Parts: sequence; structure tokens; C-alpha cells
Amino acid sequence: MRPLLVGCAISVLLSACAPLPAPKTVLASAESAPAPEREVRAGSVSLWVGGSNRLPDGLTRSGFVAATNRSGGIAVYDLEGRQRHAVAGPRLVELDTAALPLADAYAALIGGVYRSGRQTRLSFYRADHGQDQIRHWGEVAVDLAEPLGFCMRQVETRVQAVVFDRRGEVRIIEISEGPDGAVQSAERGRFRIDNPGPGCAIDTMLRQVWFSGRRGGFVRASLTQDPAPVTVEVSAPHRLPRSVGVSYLNSGRDRFLTAVDEDRTAFSVWRLERSGVVWVGRFAVRQDPDGRPARSIGGIESYGSAIAGFEDGVVIVQDEADAGGPNLKFVRWADVRVAIGF
Repeated sequence: MRPLLVGCAISVLLSACAPLPAPKTVLASAESAPAPEREVRAGSVSLWVGGSNRLPDGLTRSGFVAATNRSGGIAVYDLEGRQRHAVAGPRLVELDTAALPLADAYAALIGGVYRSGRQTRLSFYRADHGQDQIRHWGEVAVDLAEPLGFCMRQVETRVQAVVFDRRGEVRIIEISEGPDGAVQSAERGRFRIDNPGPGCAIDTMLRQVWFSGRRGGFVRASLTQDPAPVTVEVSAPHRLPRSVGVSYLNSGRDRFLTAVDEDRTAFSVWRLERSGVVWVGRFAVRQDPDGRPARSIGGIESYGSAIAGFEDGVVIVQDEADAGGPNLKFVRWADVRVAIGF
């Protein structure tokens, strides 16, 4: 090998092995009881923020957190961390929530993705307007290989689900209720991205979807126009973490991505700007000041506005607890901003 090539190879290796920036500590303000290890696995989490005060009391009004189940289906928690439901179904890789518009109301929709044999399938659960019960609604087959990520939001008046596989093949699927009350789907777009990492997140304000890059940075694409993906590189004087799971939030006029970092013991905050993506800082979650950081993290969910119990927003992570199986940790978004200093 020529000396120049040797030097380049060494430079790349040193960059990859360079330590990540030290995270700031943020204390969880609440946590759920550890779930039985045989039932819940550390995985995807998603937040339903609640509905209008005109609704009857119940989960669709007050809000809830959905999480994947080891045995299949989903576990549903209230915003104080109490498990309220466990609904049977397939074992999901990723899940997300959205408001499903109906003729005279809406439903809280929970969707996820899994592989069945050689087929990728989307599985949906719903809690109807003002009801406290969550039921399995139906499934949709998608022509993808091994699923790597799934995200879903109401964009304008329609629910858009984005699913992609390890090859980078992406499908945009519109979800609605059919005349018979069953799941109805229509493909609205397809494209390919290079070197995808796990997870995606939807910016409903700009109607964009963001993907983690396997080698760093992010990829964005439009949900309503030409979906040609754009790779967004990031640079800094030190090594930046790669994302292995991502969530979107807006806070005031600012737009952010929160991400699970590659070492799975800390999280990064990225500000979305016209010029690209700016790394803001990194934080670790602890229950006690001298306790260990959350570990074996499976996913992250964040919300930057007022919600029951969290006046300035919340970040939710799933952690492998010391006793029992995984549990949820709730972190105040304001505490993250103070710790990182922005």
C-alpha cells in the first residue's frame, strides 16, 4: 500500500475510534415500574399527546405512551408511567402514533412494522374518539425486505406512514378508514436512500421526513412534493455521534431532532436550520445524581410543548432497569435545554 493510502486509512480509523463528546447529566422526573422481563423488550416508544378538553376523560384526552412488547403487540402507559393496557399482536420493530381523521371525530392511531416470513407488514391499533380502550385494527402488506424503520404522522388532513428497509427502499403509505371501517391504504411515493440507519421522524410543519445516516449525518425527503432525498452532512472539530434512532420536535420557533447515540448510553440534540443540521449537545439520563446512565436504550420520543405534567415538553426513553425488564423514563425538555446550555 502506498504511504499516502496508509496515512488516509489510519486517519479514518483514528476518526472512527475517537471518543464521543462527554454528555451532560439530566435527571428523570418520573419513571414507570419495571415491566416483567418476559413481556416488554427495550424498543420503540411513541407519545400520544392527548386531545381536546371537550372529550370525556380517558387516554385519548389525557395522552399516553405506547411501547413495543417482547411477546408481541403493544404496552400502553399513562403519562405518570402506569401501565394501562397490553394489546396482543405481532412483535413490532418500530411504532409511532398519529391522529386518524374520521367523518365526525378522530381516533388515536398506533402503527408499527414487522416482518412475517419474506413479507413486511404494517400493523395498526386505535383508540376511538373519547374512548379508553385500544384495539388491534388491521394490517397492510408492503413490498419491502427486512424493515429498518417506521414513522407516522397526520400531515395536513391525511395520515402518512413512512417505512423503509435495510437496503434503503422507502415507501410512503397513506392510511385511512375505509367505508366498512377497516384499514384502507394507498401508496403515495417510493424512493431509495443510501446507507440508512435505524429510525425516522416526520416534520409536519415542513412536510418532511428525516432518516438517520448509517455513517453519520441525516437524510431528508419531502412527503408532498418530489421526494428526491437529500443527504445532510454535519461537521465539527470533534467526532459527532451517529444516530440509531430519531425523534422530531419543535420548541417555539426552533425545530430539533433528538437522537439515540451510537453508544446507546446518551442522546444528542440537533437543531434544524436552513443551512443544514447543527449538533447542539449530548445528554445522559439518570434517575439519581449518582446513579448509572440509562442503558440498552431502544428508542426515544420527544415533544416540545406543554403536556399534562410537563409544562415545557418532555423526552421519553426506554431503559433496561436494574430489577425486572425495561421501564420508561420521563425527562423535562426544559431540563435538557438547561443541561446542554441552549
